[in-house]
Amino acid sequence: MATRKKAGMRAPMTVVPIDPHCVRGSHGRLPDDDRDAPMLLCSEPAVAQQRYHATEVKRLILRLHGWS
Repeated sequence: MATRKKAGMRAPMTVVPIDPHCVRGSHGRLPDDDRDAPMLLCSEPAVAQQRYHATEVKRLILRLHGWS
């Protein structure tokens, strides 16, 4: 065991529960009411729009920083 530990290898651990009742939260589920949806705040009026798709956010942030 000591040799494995020195090599950076540890005993396998179960980190993901098998019982689905242990999992709590929304996990990506969109809210039923738009007023409960995530909000994106930005000081650049040129990029303002009513709604952004989740896959557009990264591209928007990169563009605002001048990285794309």
